[in-house]
Amino acid sequence: MIRTPFVDFQTQQLLLAMVGGSHSTAQRLLQAAQHKYLGQTEQWVFERVIADLERDRR
Repeated sequence: MIRTPFVDFQTQQLLLAMVGGSHSTAQRLLQAAQHKYLGQTEQWVFERVIADLERDRR
């Protein structure tokens, strides 16, 4: 489960929906982004992953 109290529920649900409900994919993307963007808040990292997915789907 990717739930965290530091990220609003809608953002968490949006990411999960964008990866087709795959918790493992969401976790993998989040871990990679957290490693790449050290020091950013969890909310920022979630939003960045979502933005990257949206960009890549265009």
